[in-house]
Amino acid sequence: VRKMTRNPQWQAMMLTKPVAERLEFAARAREASTAHGASISEDITDVNSSAIEQALREADVSIMLHGHTHRPQVHSLTVDERDCTRIVLGDWFERGSMVRWNEDGPVLSPIQRRTWDV
Repeated sequence: VRKMTRNPQWQAMMLTKPVAERLEFAARAREASTAHGASISEDITDVNSSAIEQALREADVSIMLHGHTHRPQVHSLTVDERDCTRIVLGDWFERGSMVRWNEDGPVLSPIQRRTWDV
């Protein structure tokens, strides 16, 4: 789908369609992407553990916060005998998230998607 939607001719054709039809296409594409993402291995859709450890080490930090990998979660790990935390925010289409700290540490909280009439 990505290759198709990046094609300027396809984009021009889509812009001739009514907004409601374009929104319906986008919703179907997101559903298909979600279904595909659920069927593939976490090893493929998550980040490389070695790269995470290297980044924490090089930056000399114990907390990393980054954008979505379709696997929002707070991860605990140990790098060079130091307790570290990696916080992954949710995607930005349907279930965005924010991080907040409480007495127990970081917690992911959902952000409700706001819809507007088109």
